[in-house]
Amino acid sequence: MLWHGHFKSEINMLRELILATIIFAAAFLLLFNTKLPARWKYLVLQTVTGGLLIWLLAVAWVAFSGLLAPAAGPKPVHATLEQTRVLSLLQLMHKHPRATFYVAPAGQPQTFEVKGEVADRNTNLTVIVTAYIDAADMAAMLALTNVQVGLVHPSKARTAISTVGYLTAYGAFIIGLVCLMVYVQSSAATGFRSRVFQKPDVRLANVAGIEEAKAEAMEVVQFLKNSKKLRALGGQLPRGILFVGSPGTGKTMLAKAIAAEANASFFNMSGSDFVELYAGVGARRVRKLFKKAMRHRPALIFIDEIDAIGGKRNDSQHEEHRQTINALLVAMDGFKDKTGIVVIGATNRVDDLDPALLRPGRFDRKVYLAKPDTSGRLAILKVHAKGKPIVAPEASLLALAISTFGMTGADLANLLNEAAITAVIRGVSEISTSELTYARDKVMYGRSRTMVENLTERRIIARHEAGHAVIHFTCKHLPPLYQVSILPRNQSLGSNMLLPKEDAHIQSKELLMEQLCMLMGGRAAESLCFDTITNGAAGDMSVARDITNAMVCEWGMGTEMYYEPKQPAAEAEINRILKEVLSRAIELLRERSTGVERIEQALLEREMLTGEEVRLLLEPQSPQHGQLPEAGAEKIALAA
Repeated sequence: MLWHGHFKSEINMLRELILATIIFAAAFLLLFNTKLPARWKYLVLQTVTGGLLIWLLAVAWVAFSGLLAPAAGPKPVHATLEQTRVLSLLQLMHKHPRATFYVAPAGQPQTFEVKGEVADRNTNLTVIVTAYIDAADMAAMLALTNVQVGLVHPSKARTAISTVGYLTAYGAFIIGLVCLMVYVQSSAATGFRSRVFQKPDVRLANVAGIEEAKAEAMEVVQFLKNSKKLRALGGQLPRGILFVGSPGTGKTMLAKAIAAEANASFFNMSGSDFVELYAGVGARRVRKLFKKAMRHRPALIFIDEIDAIGGKRNDSQHEEHRQTINALLVAMDGFKDKTGIVVIGATNRVDDLDPALLRPGRFDRKVYLAKPDTSGRLAILKVHAKGKPIVAPEASLLALAISTFGMTGADLANLLNEAAITAVIRGVSEISTSELTYARDKVMYGRSRTMVENLTERRIIARHEAGHAVIHFTCKHLPPLYQVSILPRNQSLGSNMLLPKEDAHIQSKELLMEQLCMLMGGRAAESLCFDTITNGAAGDMSVARDITNAMVCEWGMGTEMYYEPKQPAAEAEINRILKEVLSRAIELLRERSTGVERIEQALLEREMLTGEEVRLLLEPQSPQHGQLPEAGAEKIALAA
């Protein structure tokens, strides 16, 4: 009856499990027939599947441990009969001939233990009888038919079996959890469905500022569209293309545009998606990715940050990394050009890639995505300005493109978004020049912050920035001065902002020497005015040291050529240049001490000066020499 109760409870649990599985299966069918994002579908699938597995393990644990547990029954009452009560034990045995008694050695010489269970009909209790006898009484015991010798008592057997059952159940449950972790780990081999397998809607018309790379992309599109014609002419489809460029230059967007134009399946993964703790997981993901791409031809596999798995191999690397890159090399060799699959890798650290990955036959082409020039930035701004109410868009975007040298497409998109946010905060309905300028300064130089400064510190900062501005006024090769401020931005307490009016990719020695002299202007101004030196010039000194080191050791602008870094002669040359530009800065500021004082006073009053206002204070031929217009007008304007 007790075993029947056990089986009945387990049958009920199995019924509940089957019913829940049917409900979850119906929920899955409804879920994947809805228009929810694939990311949410995948997340629900993984969560519910994991929950079902844990539930199944729990049911198995309860059922298995319950079957092996001792049967429930009346609570036994323990009674112990001593050696002197052997006669009573014999009488009890004669009285209950159906009860079975077990005799076994008790662990002491000539001593035996007798155990048995006797049911008391009056009290409905089970009496467990234990007695100890000697060898003389064994003959009387063995004469009875209900005595067995040398066996283990059933209560001990059930206890041992129950312990083994519990240990087995716990072990099975722990092993099941480990298997579940491995399953979840390996089931993410292709990541979220919405990110791995896509049909992108980005077109080449949405990609701007990288015309040379777009021309290469159009060739790949033609290869994918007309692969049969290419093979008829004896050509082969490139197996791999490597996009090399700074972050934000549009590598991912260009890859999506190629897939969309060629109407090809797009598989997008990051190099870090293949890197895991367990050896073999990354290699399995590589093989699974290529197999899936084979089923969806024509296909384009895009691996972003490929240097995470394609780095140079060495003996100190983890076994997982070596297996993953080997699997990638084999996979790129394992398909022919007729399969209609192209692999595109993206990185900004091409020097770190393994040479075996870069050879022809794997990555046949390298496409370099440079930062856009003025025309490229203007095209990017026009793309991202669609749908934004900008006042005088043609003139505003052109001026913005000219004044954002060095920005990438991602930076420009962020700039326009910051301008829109600023317009909302200011409560205006259109994005004007003021919002665009504020957003540009915030992205390029950082947001100004409030800091409590005493009068002495404000004077030191104002004198420091005035020294930079005066040195800049004497330079001929540096870009125009845009703004001088004693308002803290990011980690600096003040700033001199230069804003080039045209793109410049080559720097002459004269320009670099002027830049070094301007960097030393702040330290020189402090030493001349306060007869002391503060740590405010730490950033200037660090930049000056880096520039001078590059001039001497990399660009050959010293008195001699140094092919090895940190040579004593090279270090002496670096120190000589730094001392020379510092002396030059001190000399220039002594000659223009009046101008330094004027700019210092104006900064203490207004906290910020434009380049034009600095020119009015320093230029002797100006009609307003030494005087500024009243504050209140808009001082920040886009460079024209």
